[in-house]
Amino acid sequence: MSNAKKKGGRPPEYDEKYAAMAREMVAESNLSQSRLAKVFGVGKTTITDWKREHPEFAQALAAGEESYKVKVVEQNLYRLCKGIRYTVTTETGKVKTARKMFAPPNPKAIEFFLSRRAPERWPSVKQIDLTGNMNLTNTAADLAGFLDGIDGTTQGLTHNESADEQDVEAE
Repeated sequence: MSNAKKKGGRPPEYDEKYAAMAREMVAESNLSQSRLAKVFGVGKTTITDWKREHPEFAQALAAGEESYKVKVVEQNLYRLCKGIRYTVTTETGKVKTARKMFAPPNPKAIEFFLSRRAPERWPSVKQIDLTGNMNLTNTAADLAGFLDGIDGTTQGLTHNESADEQDVEAE
């Protein structure tokens, strides 16, 4: 930095561009406050002061951390979609044994990934289209007629004209 702290000197003044720079560095590499201090050529306490005195700097650090976390989760989700190769090391006495293992792709991870990345091609199976007309004014006679027409379920039993007139007992 051009206005970096000189030995025994005062730390550089805060510059508005530091917020964007810090956000980018934290989002990319999850830099700690100590590492940010080194990059800016200041002490860790100066970073703490800047966070307290300049809300945009504190917000930039928080936004950078959030971006970094999202990036890590996305990378792990992608790994679950591809399958994961790993090594298991066991030790029996003085003998170490390493075995290469493979966890196959996770179908739920694949479904989640595709339904969000390409929803027009991979719509979520949980989407239900509930369009249509529900006629709730049908009478028991209408229902009996419908059932008789399908398979003779009511077998010619007589029915009242209205469900309101029937004596129905709940079980």
